Amino acid sequence: MDYNDELKELSKVEKRDGYFVKYVPGESKDGVLAKNARQEILSMGQGSGEPSNEIDIVKMRDAMGWPAVDISNNKLTIINKIIEGSINVRIYKQAKVTAKAPALFYIHGGGYFGGSIDNVENICRAYADKSGYTVFSVDYSLSPEKPFPAGLLDCYRAVKWAYDNAEVLNIDADKIFISGDSAGGNLSITTSMIDITLGTNYIKKIVAFYPAIAAGTNGRGEYWDYSKLGANSEAVELVSKYVSGFGSGNNLIDGWYAGKINMSNPFISPIFADDKILSSLPATLLVIGEFDPLRLQGEAFFRRVKEAKGDITYLRYNGTIHAFMDKIGDFPQAEDGIKEAVKFLED
Repeated sequence: MDYNDELKELSKVEKRDGYFVKYVPGESKDGVLAKNARQEILSMGQGSGEPSNEIDIVKMRDAMGWPAVDISNNKLTIINKIIEGSINVRIYKQAKVTAKAPALFYIHGGGYFGGSIDNVENICRAYADKSGYTVFSVDYSLSPEKPFPAGLLDCYRAVKWAYDNAEVLNIDADKIFISGDSAGGNLSITTSMIDITLGTNYIKKIVAFYPAIAAGTNGRGEYWDYSKLGANSEAVELVSKYVSGFGSGNNLIDGWYAGKINMSNPFISPIFADDKILSSLPATLLVIGEFDPLRLQGEAFFRRVKEAKGDITYLRYNGTIHAFMDKIGDFPQAEDGIKEAVKFLED
């Protein structure tokens, strides 16, 4: 099955008790590790998963990113702009679109300490291409040099700037959306929480790809129980090592971001947000891979929002692991993820 065949298979979705699932192309059951995900895990060489403080942050930053593919078909206008004196924003728009367009903010992942707008270039191109929206990619402050709340406030300031300058930017101030992956998924949610708390209500919808929801867990406990991910006998050993390896530096990285602030602060760990905030969140699409180490905390957040009577939809891509959106044009689940996100935003 080639890329286009797999993409066609991913158009099928199964509705379950309150959420949706897309199978690995060619499969019809849970627990199967996708071939592309298996190859990625094997290439990582995950170790024993024992925590270590000997982490080279420069090497970790340099290792981020993936040779993704530009899948856009329309000619795009792309500009870089410094806003609010210090925040670099990259703006994408279809060259042929002259009418006022919705605005979509994209917040990159990278554990709050890494990643960049360059790493998500092709995600943003795809979003602009598939939607016709004006896409703003935010180069927010990174930890540990600038810990919480610096990066979060950069994201909110960028949204506020766009709202205040909607006429000049030719965007619809009543249709401002936010999306992000991993740490960026967290920042998409927590930026919306600031928006609610301040009563500005700029953001109308959220698309969060495999967001970090609970900091300070040290890769242990209920959110890291790989047995609950349901890997089959052919995948369970690989998945268990992958999850353990992923979580091994969790506390250190979370600590870089939190700085001197308690990690249970809901603007760091939205799982601890109160029901009033959760019920007030804009309509949210939560997208997570079946074998993502952050899946269990993401699902716990989904349940909390549902229990608070909030508006949230959960879509799971079976067989995939963390950061599959980085592989747009390579992993078909990433392209399909953009299609599902745009469909959700347009509903």
